Amino acid sequence: MATERFATRFGSLSRSRSARGFLLLTEAARRTPIVALKVMIRRGYAHEDEGQAGLASLLMRMFLQGTLRRSAQQLQLELAGLGASLESGASAESSAFELQCTREVLPAALELLLEVIATPAFLESELKKEREQALQRIRARRDQYLESALDQFAETFYRGHPYHRPGLGYEETVAGLQVEDLRRAYEGWLTPANLVVAAVGDLEHERLLDRFEAGLPELPPATDALDPATLAPPERGSEAAFSHRESAQAWVVIGFPAAPLGHPDYPPLRLLNTVLGGSMSSRLFIEVREKRSLAYQVGSLYQAQKGPSYLAGYLGTTPAQYEQARATVEAELRRLALEPVPEEELEGSRRYLRGTTLLAQETNRARAARYASFEALGLGFDYGDRALEAALASSAEAAKEAAERHFTRCVSAAVMPTPGAEKHQANPLVP
Repeated sequence: MATERFATRFGSLSRSRSARGFLLLTEAARRTPIVALKVMIRRGYAHEDEGQAGLASLLMRMFLQGTLRRSAQQLQLELAGLGASLESGASAESSAFELQCTREVLPAALELLLEVIATPAFLESELKKEREQALQRIRARRDQYLESALDQFAETFYRGHPYHRPGLGYEETVAGLQVEDLRRAYEGWLTPANLVVAAVGDLEHERLLDRFEAGLPELPPATDALDPATLAPPERGSEAAFSHRESAQAWVVIGFPAAPLGHPDYPPLRLLNTVLGGSMSSRLFIEVREKRSLAYQVGSLYQAQKGPSYLAGYLGTTPAQYEQARATVEAELRRLALEPVPEEELEGSRRYLRGTTLLAQETNRARAARYASFEALGLGFDYGDRALEAALASSAEAAKEAAERHFTRCVSAAVMPTPGAEKHQANPLVP
């Protein structure tokens, strides 16, 4: 298929779909010897069966635990000898391999990556070790109270929708995963139509295309599968969820529905997220921490996905200040839908959003990840740039109207101290 070429801020980008069916994007970046390559699979933990939560995360880790030719130790030793790094992971909507190396060793490093993809061993002995480590990570995350509150928020906000599952899965589901489950996912998920490869660095597009054409295994054709992003969450009203831990602090997440990626309201809501909690001059930091001393950690996040998304504030506080802190965060969120942001404040948020976004794009690794991610979501490799410009051009009134349209239900989740636990620990808000 003919190769399309585009100009980017960093040079020229080539884009083509191979004869095998996968998509390849390369950006020629000659200024640095580092090459970054991302192989994105259009399948993630939202595509798992409910009883196999944690499968995507475990599968991606198992790819690096040996191939039919090399053990996990041999693989890591060869990568280290090349000065290359190879990582893998999963998110809700996709899974990925990430390779970084110098241009001189790219051919050898690429051979190792293709071997990992084409001939994973999926040994029972390695699965046993990885499964136990996955269980340990699940238990450890419960002791990370903000992460635990975020997981609880997602369970509450997305209840009845595939997005509710934590990426690590649950102890009971992970404990039951077997080699056969990994192989079925491998055979069903790695199809040509599901693969997007993006590379940034001093490399040749056609040469990389040829190498992937020859090195990828004989992948099965894609089968029809339900896209979880097309599913709307069940209609519910406002909800609150609580759990208790042995801690002196209370952690809370409060949020509202928000526009997904690709929606016209995503850019103005992204700008409002910066107004709310993007920096130390943001509303949550000033109103909750500086003025009222209600929290020692506070911020906001926009969980923007292809499907149902949310915008939320989060904080860590003391049990005695929980109710006031929670009410203050909720009030600041609701305020975004009630009154336009003053132009001076909005302009400061525009500058902060532009600066942090452009700075985050400077590395080859970051750009390869962005190009692959947005292509995998069907939004186009340049969606990040287009969405940023739209966010910077958003007016105060347009942003307010976007919040009005989406802030239809309030959901909160709190991890609270076990009654009596706070009496035995120091107050973290007192100097």
